[in-house]
Amino acid sequence: MPTYELKEEADKVILDEGTIVNAEVVSIKLKDKVSQAGKPYQQLLWTFAIQEPGQPYDSQYIYGDTFPDFNTRSDCELRAWAQEIMATEFPPGFNLDTDVLVGMQCCVEVGFRIYEKNGDTKSTNFVRDIMRSRSSLSHAEEPF
Repeated sequence: MPTYELKEEADKVILDEGTIVNAEVVSIKLKDKVSQAGKPYQQLLWTFAIQEPGQPYDSQYIYGDTFPDFNTRSDCELRAWAQEIMATEFPPGFNLDTDVLVGMQCCVEVGFRIYEKNGDTKSTNFVRDIMRSRSSLSHAEEPF
């Protein structure tokens, strides 16, 4: 039987809605889900590690999800998030391999939600939106 060592770990810090943090893409995984109506569908589950040295939430994970549809529609989060992470615009016909996003830096806009679980009220953060990393913005061309 496996043994487990009890590790000391602080509770997760809950950030305010709208907080912007630096983050690194840890993983993007396709998940099968079932709607409340019983209809199966798929989502991409994105995991980010917050990169804010000196802050109590540094290295904390935050999660977001998008549909796996990859198109030019204005509501396509997969395209929008990937473009922000890669600091570029994709031309029609571009083939995205989400594995190349893993390890890349970005900024995450934090969302906040309260939910019920097993009769308890809980709160959590989630990824509301993705923006280009501050370092990619500092490398932008000067207008002169």
